[in-house]
Amino acid sequence: ATVVVQDQSAPTARCTVGFLLDQKQLSLDGGVIAFETMGQSFTAGSSGTLAKVRMNLRSTVINGTIAPTLEIQAGEAINAAVISSVESIPMATTQSTVEKWFDITFTTPAEISAGNKYTIVLKANSSTGDELTSLASRRGAGNTYPDGKLIFPTSSNPNDIAFETFMAEDIPV
Repeated sequence: ATVVVQDQSAPTARCTVGFLLDQKQLSLDGGVIAFETMGQSFTAGSSGTLAKVRMNLRSTVINGTIAPTLEIQAGEAINAAVISSVESIPMATTQSTVEKWFDITFTTPAEISAGNKYTIVLKANSSTGDELTSLASRRGAGNTYPDGKLIFPTSSNPNDIAFETFMAEDIPV
C-alpha cells in the first residue's frame, strides 16, 4: 500500500494531558494571615500556559457571605491587568471552611514568560468586607520564597503564603 501525505504543516491544535509543577512555596510555619484581598507574587520558571494554582486556604464566615475568587495578574501588584479567567474557589458561602489545599484550574489559562513576575490575587468578596468574614492562609516564617512577596492593597510583606503553580503539559494534535 502507498500512503500519500499531502499536508505536512505542523499541527495547530494542542491538547492538555497533564500539569507540570513550575513554582512553589510549601512552608506553613509562619502563622495564619486573614484578608479580604491579597496577592502572592512569583517569578515564572517556564514560558507557556499557567493552567492551575494550588493554594492552602481557609475561610471564616461569621457575618454575611463569602464568594472567594482567584486570578492571575501581570507584574507584582494586585491592581494590574488580569491575564487569566477569574475562578471561584470551592468554599461554602455561608459557613467557615476548614484549612486545606485547593486546586484551582483556569477556564482561560494565563500565558506567561520565564523570568517575568506575576501575582496570584485572592479576593474574599465578602458581603461585609470585614475581618469577621474573610479568607485566610498560612505563610512561611520569613522570606521562604525569594522570587516573590505577599502583597496587600496598601503594603507588601516579605513573608510568603503557601502555593504551587502548574504549567499545562500539552501535546500537538
